[in-house]
Amino acid sequence: MTKQKSVTREEVNERIKAALQPVFQKLGFKADVSEAREFLAANDRLPSEERMPKAMELVIRLAFGLLANERSTGIETEEQLEKVLQTIGEAGEQAPTEARRVFTQALKSLPRRGGPGRIPKLSFQESVTVCNQILRFIGQKNSAKEAIRKTSEMCPKLLGKTVGPRTLQKAWDKRDEFIGS
Repeated sequence: MTKQKSVTREEVNERIKAALQPVFQKLGFKADVSEAREFLAANDRLPSEERMPKAMELVIRLAFGLLANERSTGIETEEQLEKVLQTIGEAGEQAPTEARRVFTQALKSLPRRGGPGRIPKLSFQESVTVCNQILRFIGQKNSAKEAIRKTSEMCPKLLGKTVGPRTLQKAWDKRDEFIGS
């Protein structure tokens, strides 16, 4: 039976730390962990678009650190250490692919960016005006479709801008909101 070379806890930690550096570089992370620590301290001061990538980096670093810590407990020989370093290397090969998959899933779970939505072509007052005009044409025995078409032709004089029949139809569909105002 050959005696295996034993390793100290400090040596295990240093070699695992060194094995993680190429993994972090493949993922595009800086070698210095202080930036991740600064993120924790300055989280509320960072713009929201910078928070997510930094948080993901911190989570990945933490996950690899926990994996390495879990695998490093009980290492007493050089052979055991080499197995752990090999596992870290294999995980490092898969890390970019897994990170992309996780990032894609995380992005899908985020709410979409808010915004004002589509700006209405007609203001409330303009909608009231066109609905009243459509009513006048209907009162002259025109069909609703014909009244909307005629109002559309009148819009440059009536409102000072061109408005299509489809837009007027949408305003007419909501006429209960506008008529009587």
